[in-house]
Amino acid sequence: SESSTVVVSTSRSDSKERKKTAATAPPAETRKNPLFVITAVILMPYALYNAYLYLFLQHPELISFLYPTIRPAVKVHDSRQLLIVGTISSGTSQVAQDLKNNLGLEIGHENAETSWSFVRDGTVSWFHGIRYIPRPRMDVNAKTNN
Repeated sequence: SESSTVVVSTSRSDSKERKKTAATAPPAETRKNPLFVITAVILMPYALYNAYLYLFLQHPELISFLYPTIRPAVKVHDSRQLLIVGTISSGTSQVAQDLKNNLGLEIGHENAETSWSFVRDGTVSWFHGIRYIPRPRMDVNAKTNN
């Protein structure tokens, strides 16, 4: 009978010890889902950047109350103020940088996409010069050797 009493008292003290240990133990470590980390680190900044471009380039009227001097949107097929055409390796990238830095223009190099790039003033390009090469049998006003 004594041994059973001792066992009962030991089991009670063990449960008290367990409760104390559980109360003071640090919380269990939880594993974060890798998809959450990828979303937080990579996709959130990407989404914020795309929202910035969307607001400033495609729909500036939505934030015009915050920035009264914001420039209006320019569609892809709208005419621009500037197109500089050069040949390959003629310094078109340097000209684009100089126009951006010295005159503060929104000029793109080999880029005319105004929906997602700040190229609302124009483009410096060698490739855009291809549109000025006549296409025989395709252009009505093209002169041919016939």
